[in-house]
Amino acid sequence: MFRFFSPGPVLVEFPIDTLYPYGLVRQHLRISDNPQSWRQRFTNWYLRFYLFRLFANGFQIKPCLPGQEPTQIPVLVPSIPWPSTKSIDQLVWLLSQAKRPVVVVSSQALLPPVPAAQTAEYVKSLRVPVYLTGMARGLLGRQHPCAFRHARRAALRVADLIILAGTVCDFRMDYGRVLNRKAKIVIINRDKKQLYLNSLTQPIERINPLSVLWQLEHKGLTDHESIIVADGGDFVGSAAYILRPRGPLSWLDPGPFGTLGVGGGFALGAKLCRPEANVWVVYGDGSSAYSLAEWDTMARHRAPAIGVIGNDACWSQIARDQMGLFGSNVACGLQSTRYDLVGAAYAGADIHDALLKSGGDCGGFTVTEKNLDKLPELMAQARELSCRGTPSIINCHIAASGFREGSISL
Repeated sequence: MFRFFSPGPVLVEFPIDTLYPYGLVRQHLRISDNPQSWRQRFTNWYLRFYLFRLFANGFQIKPCLPGQEPTQIPVLVPSIPWPSTKSIDQLVWLLSQAKRPVVVVSSQALLPPVPAAQTAEYVKSLRVPVYLTGMARGLLGRQHPCAFRHARRAALRVADLIILAGTVCDFRMDYGRVLNRKAKIVIINRDKKQLYLNSLTQPIERINPLSVLWQLEHKGLTDHESIIVADGGDFVGSAAYILRPRGPLSWLDPGPFGTLGVGGGFALGAKLCRPEANVWVVYGDGSSAYSLAEWDTMARHRAPAIGVIGNDACWSQIARDQMGLFGSNVACGLQSTRYDLVGAAYAGADIHDALLKSGGDCGGFTVTEKNLDKLPELMAQARELSCRGTPSIINCHIAASGFREGSISL
């Protein structure tokens, strides 16, 4: 049984020499005790190294006296992650404040080192509705009043606190769609990848790009006259899944060859053809450099657009495949540039005012994790500036995302 991360059955295939005892394999290798030449010494070194790898890779050899064979090889105890006291205290506080808590327990909760019977007592002591799945079925016995079997989807939609104990937000949980968006959600999982699956909250300071795009779709593109111009790689590729054009001829992109740099020109053309429409340019930080200077043209000719830049300081679409193929992200790294200041300067704002305050009449807005809740308000300010003929830039400091992992991007 594989015991690290998310445990489960694995295939283990043994070469024939690993099935023999250590002494017999060493005897067959015929390691010389008194090598006479450098070639024999090198051969001895290689055979000893092979013997060590064969029997000791993944194990720890106890110290032994000179001349004594290292035959006693204890198995290393697997490292099992434990929550911090702070995390436990936070969970206790959330439980004390919740009015409609729901716990979903799955197979991981029954894994060692905590016995299943002890886990059952812990769960019973919570005295909250519990749904059991996988190997956790039967954890609370046959007729415990807190063990529920039906209407799980309905319960998760109205719960104000949801605890997923070893439960993954995969197809069985409809990828998280069944969870109440307003609820506090606590996920307990041994596998970090599963822990953050379908998560809109990144464990770092930057914000999730999907969160930015979701707010742009529901809070930014508020009128049916909006035009979307797509110019970028990874961020724009994600946007194509989330943003919905408001009508015919309201989406412009680089086409099948992905020719970056069309954003500024497309936005100018769209605004001149349909001056009543709000034009939104969705940029990656790499692609924005090709046509950001057109914000000066927009300001001078009062043909404004609103630029939304997904700034992850990287050519992410290229870096993802480059790292996989070559193990290096050389030439793919960028800086977390203040594109909001660039946009404000092109819009004609005083650079000192732009440094002191983000937004307002400056034409430059910056979005981080700290002010993500203000993004709808910033988008509204950008629309007001556009109505007055002033272009603007919303610089969103986004985190790296695995949303487009596996896409062909060369």
